Amino acid sequence: MTLAEEERFGHTLRVGLRLVDSLVAEVKAGGRATIPGAEIFRLYDTYGFPVDLLRDIAADNRLVLDESGFEQAMAEQRTRARESWVGSGEAEIPASLKDLTGSVKVEGLWYTALALEARVIAVLVGEDRQSADVLAEGTTGEVVLERTPFYPEAGGQVGDTGTLSAEGLLAEVEGTERPVPGLVLHRVRVKRGALRKGQTVRASVDVSVGE
Repeated sequence: MTLAEEERFGHTLRVGLRLVDSLVAEVKAGGRATIPGAEIFRLYDTYGFPVDLLRDIAADNRLVLDESGFEQAMAEQRTRARESWVGSGEAEIPASLKDLTGSVKVEGLWYTALALEARVIAVLVGEDRQSADVLAEGTTGEVVLERTPFYPEAGGQVGDTGTLSAEGLLAEVEGTERPVPGLVLHRVRVKRGALRKGQTVRASVDVSVGE
């Protein structure tokens, strides 16, 4: 890891850890032993703080997570997202994205990694985000990975950019967003080769942006 990567990673982690430290202190001050599911969800949804890391911090402080409450909050948010599609805007939301919302839960690792290997679980193309099997060289689309180091646009912070690569493949990640909890979309432009659904790629965050 380069110095720039270390600085970017350290800054991102410190922001999340300050919030967690405050939450842990509040829970302890209240004489409780469980971090509420609603607070876990807030950290995850608003700031992208990974549940696995929060679980480790809680254990170090002899606390536990209300994981059933967190899952309930996730389910309620997904329900609200689907309900928001009902009415005049419903036709604008593609069935592929609705299906992904109910079946996919992307593992967000932006606080613990800047690069990792991940499998492509969905490829979306066009304004209506139709499901596809491949993005050819020179084309653009959106990609869903089973896990990602890319921080999605949230809380006023711009989503990460970078690259997806494999043998014979180079795709630029031009932006990252999380339209609903558990689903992270990477906007990509294929510069070389072809990007395929089911393919394993190297996902790397561009840490030079914003320096």
